[in-house]
Amino acid sequence: MVIENPPVVDRPGRPPQVFTTLYWLTCPLLIRRLSRFESAGWVRRLDDAVRQNRDLSESIDDVGHAYAYRRFRRLGKKRWENLSRSRPNLADSLRNTGIAGVRRPAGSSAAPIKCLHAHAAYHLAEGGHPLFEAFPELLTDVSSCRDCEVLTAHAL
Repeated sequence: MVIENPPVVDRPGRPPQVFTTLYWLTCPLLIRRLSRFESAGWVRRLDDAVRQNRDLSESIDDVGHAYAYRRFRRLGKKRWENLSRSRPNLADSLRNTGIAGVRRPAGSSAAPIKCLHAHAAYHLAEGGHPLFEAFPELLTDVSSCRDCEVLTAHAL
């Protein structure tokens, strides 16, 4: 149901491909259901709820920092140093963005949600995402999907 992407994939003869999205949702059923929530305006509704609830906002920021740290650790120190020298903007993006490559805008009380699929993938892989604890209806009727294993993608 969820794969874990490597942060950087080498491509012979081409620049490396960078993935800010560490966890990728693969379950077609869940993808369709979350797409319906997004189409029904839930991203805006959730952004509003997060901006109005400081505890939820801070919890989601914590998840975003943990996500960036996991991506950084997965990359490895030597690879990080090489990428920092050769492609500093991409290295910065990998180090300083959270789920779905999102940063908290300057002066904002919360980072935008942007993509329910990316947040759901994190929740299913790691558990405890505050968004799905606060709004469990987003994952209603997919509990049987949660039995799937989290697979690590070694090659794309």
